[in-house]
Amino acid sequence: MFLEARPEQFPITSAQLSMEQAALMGAIVGAAGPMVPVPAALDEVSQMAAAAFADCAAHFSQATNDAYVKGVCGAEVLGPVGAGYGAADASGSALVSANPVMVLG
Repeated sequence: MFLEARPEQFPITSAQLSMEQAALMGAIVGAAGPMVPVPAALDEVSQMAAAAFADCAAHFSQATNDAYVKGVCGAEVLGPVGAGYGAADASGSALVSANPVMVLG
């Protein structure tokens, strides 16, 4: 597997991630109303279904909110990390160029 980090792309990726997080927040807000549990009918099946849906809604909300928070954090740090990576890569490159290694063979 090959992974190429391009620090100049980090700010672009960060901006895209921010836009995706804004869209996700819109979806979360839009889904909040329909996910409010409604009272079940008096029969046993309706009560079990309402309980199951309420449990699923709570799990979905928690997982989605966690994903949103992690995405926001990623978007916030990706730009500075890219800048730091680029600076470290440049200084490391200068150090290697200044101290060539001879390979004897």
